[in-house]
Amino acid sequence: MRYLGKAGELVEVLRRSRGAATAAYLARELGLSERTIYRYVARLRAEGIGIEGEAGVGYLLRESRRIPPLPLTAEELEALVLGSSFVAAYAERGLAEASRGALAKIADAIPPALRKRHLPAALLAGQARRPWADDELLRGLRRAIREGRKARIQYRDREGILTERVVWPCAIAYFDEAQVLAAWCELRSAFRHFRVDRIAVHIPSAEPLPIPARELLERWRVTQDPGLEITEF
Repeated sequence: MRYLGKAGELVEVLRRSRGAATAAYLARELGLSERTIYRYVARLRAEGIGIEGEAGVGYLLRESRRIPPLPLTAEELEALVLGSSFVAAYAERGLAEASRGALAKIADAIPPALRKRHLPAALLAGQARRPWADDELLRGLRRAIREGRKARIQYRDREGILTERVVWPCAIAYFDEAQVLAAWCELRSAFRHFRVDRIAVHIPSAEPLPIPARELLERWRVTQDPGLEITEF
């Protein structure tokens, strides 16, 4: 069953919320009364949607197999198209091909009328100014992040000095002029940022991270400025 109208919008707002959303907040977001929010919550719960919480505290949406896919709005679809265009222009070959494949699946899943109006959208991404790092290197680093494993690298810094590092990869940032690996460095006992084009050797490691990958990413985030002005090391 698809939840349309305000019930579907309520599920979507809860899906986006990072913490408990109060009935007052939900009412403001949806233009409804708090009493109506309570009624929708009760209805969705009765149909098996995992909404936890209570009045006066707030509500959380837990993962549930019964949560149906919600139809995309025109702006959401345009955002996906533009995002895929940026990935195709700024990411390495593997991700670029994956973005085109994902876009094709989206096109097959949406109604023909919407597909005709918005694919391709009149929103374009400019081409990157520089060639990217080796595709196999980036694929290996992305796999290490995805699987929560350490990586062994040889890295050449700005002065040309080559060092061997064991790092805990947590993110790859794609900038206009470079791709940067964010990782905990065992040599420095701190988070460091490595330009991917200066990684001379990457040796995949079977050694798992000592903490969950998501926790590592959160620890890195709290060390960063909101503008993500990454300093190279």
